[in-house]
Amino acid sequence: MKKAVFFLLLLSAVAGLQAQNMTIQLTSPYNRQQFATCSEILLHAEVTITAGEIKNVQFFRGSTNISSDSRAPYEYTWKNVPYGYYRIWARVNDKAGNSVDTEPIFIYVGDVEKGNMIMNGEFTCNGAGWGGLNIQSGAAATVTYDSSQIIAQGEAAVVTVTNGGSADWHVQLHQPFPIDSGVTYEISFAAMVNEPRTITIEFQENTGSYTIHNSASVALESSDIYGPFIWEAPVTDPTNYFRFCLGGSPGTIWIDQVIIYDARYTAVKDRRTPGSPVSNRIVSQNFPNPFNGETVIQYELPETADVRVSIFDLRGRQVAGLLAERQNSGDHWVRWNGRSDAGESLASGVYVYRIEARTQEKTSVLSKKIILLE
Repeated sequence: MKKAVFFLLLLSAVAGLQAQNMTIQLTSPYNRQQFATCSEILLHAEVTITAGEIKNVQFFRGSTNISSDSRAPYEYTWKNVPYGYYRIWARVNDKAGNSVDTEPIFIYVGDVEKGNMIMNGEFTCNGAGWGGLNIQSGAAATVTYDSSQIIAQGEAAVVTVTNGGSADWHVQLHQPFPIDSGVTYEISFAAMVNEPRTITIEFQENTGSYTIHNSASVALESSDIYGPFIWEAPVTDPTNYFRFCLGGSPGTIWIDQVIIYDARYTAVKDRRTPGSPVSNRIVSQNFPNPFNGETVIQYELPETADVRVSIFDLRGRQVAGLLAERQNSGDHWVRWNGRSDAGESLASGVYVYRIEARTQEKTSVLSKKIILLE
């Protein structure tokens, strides 16, 4: 018995020594690097080993393995990366079963706030990151999820349910979202319906007993922002999914601006202070939001450009053109009174303001949501 214990301890010590003979470092991207929405991002790792042989290098987004490379150079081009705030890390494995991980880094894609951990909450890049619609077998549900509508100017996912089965969970729009026990998550989203309906949002295990960890019923009655819903995860579940359950009755649902903040990463939010360097992207904010009567859209240009500011509804239809002119770099503002180009008062709801800045070299686009209250 003592010999067996000694042998196991010896194996453990050898494994630890072999693991120490490997090093791995992410050299691309760098921590807190900013990318445009729908970019191609090169993940590259530098690896050394002084004993044994390397089996492979794995690249991870959160707890999801997005690629594995068994030959140097150890890299992966992550294509069409949608809007989001991502935790990236890499692992090297040797043929003896040992592994070494890098420290995680965080990257920003699009104009996303620190701590928003949902992937592609704006439904850009043809809905990349979302698992599409999950139709439960035997539910006889029939649904339209037209990808051509997802990347409209309003950037909303459009789900048309013609037969939703007998329960809301028979039609699901979802994506993987690993959770950690005791962590608080703050959830909100914009939605619009053609007629009132109730949906369910939930955290659910995606294996085994498919346990629902957290859920909430949401009555959708108009175009609005719903939430925040504050959930504390009861368990650590790397298989967890965040789901919209949309079945049960026919109708059309527009979903947009999905946000899930992880409290661990939002205690101190990154803000640009006055006088600090201007970034290479458009920076914008409108106030007040929500608004009644008038709102001011303020924006900052990194360089001189031909600028167009427009308002869209969530269906992607332009309802107002506010500005179209050449402007110098720096701070600018434009007012919107909640009316269409024809001077008509628009209905209460969620709208999108879109700022397009065009130079000879590139075109930058920023879209954000505003809420009009009658």
